[in-house]
Amino acid sequence: MNTRLSTCIALLILSTTCAMAQSPSAGKNREEAGLEMSVNPMDSTLSDLISKVAERYYLAASNDVNRAGFGADLWKEFKHGAGGSIIGVLINEGFNIANYRKKQRSDYEQMVSKECTYTDTVAHVRGNTDFYSRNSLYGPLDPSNINFDGITFHSERNGADFLYISCHLDTTRLTHLFEHSKFYLVVDSIYFNPRLCHLPNLSANGIRMDDNARQEVKVDRNDSFSFDERERLKINMEMTLTSSWINEAVMVMKDVELGRFTLSVDIPTCEHYTYSRRQTLANLERHRSTRGQPDAPHMTAADTTLIVVNGDCFVVPRSYMPLNQTTRMWGTGEYRVAVRLTESCDMKKKRERADGGEPEEYDWKDDYDKLCDLQKKSSGFKEIFHIICQQNGSTVLKTIVKQVVNVSAEAADLVESSPM
Repeated sequence: MNTRLSTCIALLILSTTCAMAQSPSAGKNREEAGLEMSVNPMDSTLSDLISKVAERYYLAASNDVNRAGFGADLWKEFKHGAGGSIIGVLINEGFNIANYRKKQRSDYEQMVSKECTYTDTVAHVRGNTDFYSRNSLYGPLDPSNINFDGITFHSERNGADFLYISCHLDTTRLTHLFEHSKFYLVVDSIYFNPRLCHLPNLSANGIRMDDNARQEVKVDRNDSFSFDERERLKINMEMTLTSSWINEAVMVMKDVELGRFTLSVDIPTCEHYTYSRRQTLANLERHRSTRGQPDAPHMTAADTTLIVVNGDCFVVPRSYMPLNQTTRMWGTGEYRVAVRLTESCDMKKKRERADGGEPEEYDWKDDYDKLCDLQKKSSGFKEIFHIICQQNGSTVLKTIVKQVVNVSAEAADLVESSPM
């Protein structure tokens, strides 16, 4: 391939990749919106380039051209691209009075651990779920006319953008499409609003804080995320791609996992967290070029650290669908994507004082009492306790008959009583 054509290919990939960074869409006028996932369509110029290289690759293979040397040529061309309910539970518990606070502390830490984690899953992809835009005459793993360029995730809460993650194909490793039938992803942009996250996850402890509950419950406890009370906020994403197809032996392959990607982001103390791969690459280049100079711009580790997407995935196999006995053909490759998104944090052990003095130890006993009150007064539930204590020296035998009933389910005759 001559120098002029190689230069054109490099410019095409560069222009395609630079257009990948996107900004969050405007907020919609609604109270709450779940996590949405859409497919990023492949840029036609880059898809055409891959198709042309594929045609050249198959031609070289049919003419017994050295594949190793051809792979090296491909790398030279591509490398220029930019980069329920519980009823009648009977509990008999013996405990020592001196250890009662220790048990309460253990219960409290379990409750806090639960509310410091929230997980959401989505398996519905908006947009075309064909991996390729056209059929193929080459084979089931032919990457020609690829129509997949990563995934975009978007979520809103209370009419405002809460989360936006955009991932695209790693254009620096496109040769793996031909050498290993695999592709890789990079994250191009992220937006995250900590104030709108799902932490603390009160529902993990059976607390339902809807509008009616907020009016009834008089407990003074912050049910929204605050960096004053919590730390080490993190979001983790796991994406799994599966596919179903039929091979030449007329065997159906159903929901086969092709690959898995993981992503972890530490959220610093901020009003809004943003990340741009393009900006980070520019910061890295500026840092290298000005290293050692007295007027070099100050950059933090976050300014020059790329967020990495771990994992890889095989290309989606095409189903065998010959036109007739003599014309072999393969389909457009249908696939599914399932995403698991987790928000997590830790409760601070100490709190800042209003007068600016030394941070004071967090009063866990007071917070434990508040959580217990919220559980009892949570809308839609009622709790009845009958406690009988018999003391013998320093030991107390406590018998608790506890009844927790979902009021709405009980009214609809959906609660089935279990024998005591």
